[in-house]
Amino acid sequence: MLFLASITIEMFAKMVAYGVVGHKEAYLRDPWCQIDVVLFALTWAPIFNPEFSNLSGIRAIRTLRPLRTLKRLPALAVVVQSILTVVPRLANVILLAGFISLIFAVLGVELFKGALHNRCALPGFNASNQPFHLSTIDEQADYDSEISCNPSLTGQCPEGTTCTYFATNPGNNLVSFDSIFYSILEVLQLITFNDWTRAMYLLMRVQSPYVTIYFLMCVVMFGLFICNLFLAVIFEEFTAAQRRLSSKPRTRARTRARNILPKMDQWRQMRLHFCQRSLRQLRPGGP
Repeated sequence: MLFLASITIEMFAKMVAYGVVGHKEAYLRDPWCQIDVVLFALTWAPIFNPEFSNLSGIRAIRTLRPLRTLKRLPALAVVVQSILTVVPRLANVILLAGFISLIFAVLGVELFKGALHNRCALPGFNASNQPFHLSTIDEQADYDSEISCNPSLTGQCPEGTTCTYFATNPGNNLVSFDSIFYSILEVLQLITFNDWTRAMYLLMRVQSPYVTIYFLMCVVMFGLFICNLFLAVIFEEFTAAQRRLSSKPRTRARTRARNILPKMDQWRQMRLHFCQRSLRQLRPGGP
């Protein structure tokens, strides 16, 4: 309460010193000061009227007050301004990333659809080809070893297990290329490098070691090319903002020079006129 009273007194003192809205330097002409007034009003309202106590969520806006330090730290202001300015330009990069993700997702469906349904089943498994039937899925989950296999090959499953068709895919049906939706999820996992090798190793057992080409192409495209494209756009905007900031002192210096040079010329002419007048007075027969 004491802190609230002190900053409220400070707010009114600034209004008295700077004025309220009468000129450009007035208190309420600053957007940050406008936010302060709103926050103080929302803070004092529950004290005078308890019915306004449910406004505590709106008062969370006061967490923005530390951003006022940007006015005192020009370098930090350049960084924030660069980030805010570059957001519209990143829309094209995001659109490109989404388009490439869709291409890889469609390619994954065409190459790997249904390839991960065959896995090594534990003893006692009753094979069933009724996909996505809830009772079938619950019964099969107890016998799933999460080891992918190819029925046409031998020696892939441990002793005592058999290569059998399961209704779902590994990882609670998340490691899948059966539809565009699941394929896009898998591509997003590749982009983030979060356990992206799991699907690759499973498909290497089922199909061929050459499936690594698909996964490496996806990783290189997003991890190196698209990521660096994002950084290049941000870096370009940051350097442009730094260039604009560094040019401001020069502009001020040039303006100051333009104001000073006429005065220097005027002073030089006055000195020249004074010297000529003094010389005329020193000559014999001068005025």
